Amino acid sequence: MDANQLETAIARVREVIARRDFESAERDAMALAAAAPHDRRVQVLASAALWRRARRLEGAGRLLDAIDAYRDSLSRDDIQADKWNDLGNALANAAMLAEAHEAYREALKRNPAYHQVESNL
Repeated sequence: MDANQLETAIARVREVIARRDFESAERDAMALAAAAPHDRRVQVLASAALWRRARRLEGAGRLLDAIDAYRDSLSRDDIQADKWNDLGNALANAAMLAEAHEAYREALKRNPAYHQVESNL
């Protein structure tokens, strides 16, 4: 995939996200991530798509599936404290408290002033 094709594909995924068609955005982002595995922007898009899936799964009460999706999201982009906090909450709700505390600690590493996380510990 050349640079122009990559830019076009990234723009297309962003348009699908803007339309709030998250299932299509996830499919397209994951295909793009497979085609351009070393492009940081692509991995961030894939991570965001997986995070949205995790949120939907958690909302549907499918905690173990949500935890897997959060972890997959974080494996692509682990910078945002919010993502670690969300993983921690899902783990805590699944009674996986030691792992939840570790996720909360990771969130605090990324944002030491994240007071919501402090209250979760």
